[in-house]
Amino acid sequence: MDINIDKLYADHVEILFAKAKIFLESQHLDALMLGSGSEIFIDRDDQPYPWKMPAFLRHFIYEDIGPDAVLLITKNAIEVYIYQSIDFWYAPAKTHTGVWTKHIKVHSYHDIDLLHKDIIANLPNRVIYYTPPNSKLSFADIAKHATDEQIRLIQEWRVHKSEFEITCIKEANLNAVMGHVAAKESFEEGVSEFDIHLDYLSMTKHAEQNLPYPNIVALNEHAAILHYQHLDQNIPDDKHSFLIDAGANYNGYAADITRTHAGINASDAFMSLLYGMRQIKLSVIDKCLKDSAWVDIQEYTHVLISELLIGLNILHNIDAENAYNQGLTKIFYPHGIGHLLGIQVHDVGGFQNTEAQILAPSKTHPFLRMMRNLEFGMVVTIEPGVYFIHSLLEKAFADPQINPYLNKELIHEL
Repeated sequence: MDINIDKLYADHVEILFAKAKIFLESQHLDALMLGSGSEIFIDRDDQPYPWKMPAFLRHFIYEDIGPDAVLLITKNAIEVYIYQSIDFWYAPAKTHTGVWTKHIKVHSYHDIDLLHKDIIANLPNRVIYYTPPNSKLSFADIAKHATDEQIRLIQEWRVHKSEFEITCIKEANLNAVMGHVAAKESFEEGVSEFDIHLDYLSMTKHAEQNLPYPNIVALNEHAAILHYQHLDQNIPDDKHSFLIDAGANYNGYAADITRTHAGINASDAFMSLLYGMRQIKLSVIDKCLKDSAWVDIQEYTHVLISELLIGLNILHNIDAENAYNQGLTKIFYPHGIGHLLGIQVHDVGGFQNTEAQILAPSKTHPFLRMMRNLEFGMVVTIEPGVYFIHSLLEKAFADPQINPYLNKELIHEL
């Protein structure tokens, strides 16, 4: 990487520390504690679920520091208490040497009880904490749990990305792109969804538990399921289409990329639809300007999709405006245009304003994941889509108010 990631991180943590001090002052607090939580074990088993570092903590520290850790933020410093267990079952915990350790003081412990005792001994008077449920480290007797309003204020720190965060997201995307290229080549070779998935993991050098979200690898009709979760090991007889929704991680920041590829058996109508959707995506990106309302971006996308469906004769006997007003586009495009992206794939802050006041979801577009205007520093995904979903189409065909506008023959073909 040509850029100075260490310098960007130093600027990033300085920005965060300034936000934290303003928060402490406004809330009349001396300190904020953020916990990493504990491993959770499968019921009646000795195997834990994959542990994932909470996003609130990852915002400050880009390396995994393990479960049972606590970040302590005061007006004077940021410190972290890390539990590094030592036993003969697992490899010893690594010693952290990342550049973040130059900005955050590290206290390491092999005894979790001593860690807990030392944190308590060093706490000032007015403290709140936020930690995932089921944490072994409890502070309920000496500190108050953060309120919902305080949590929203902390979430707001993550809405506007620093240059460090934007750089990490770019790097995650560059890695994901290599996986997508490999997946496309695997599809063209005629392998199964399962094998495409393995090739993606190999190219991005990710273990499954390190992906930002489970890969969606969908051949043919499986692409009609928005969050298709299976990885079929059977190779289909025909290659009509391939949809892949897959990302990657870099320093805990996520990429989220969806692409659809035509197979050798794809129809002319499908190829025209693919081309049209690409043009829609680019047009919608051009609309993403400062102060644009996200719900307006959603509605603009529906208008473009309405025009495309009519232009391809998927909808007929109706104009674009009436098709949208009567909800015909929602049969094919039932989801939201996109979402905030960052440490979490569906990043926080979409349903609050800059003052952390709650924003109600859209009644017209209930699956929209954000209700605020675009602001400098936000990172969002743009994901228009046209799907041929059996349950939605069957309901539409059975509706006498909608049925006449559907080109059933072409829809069945697609």
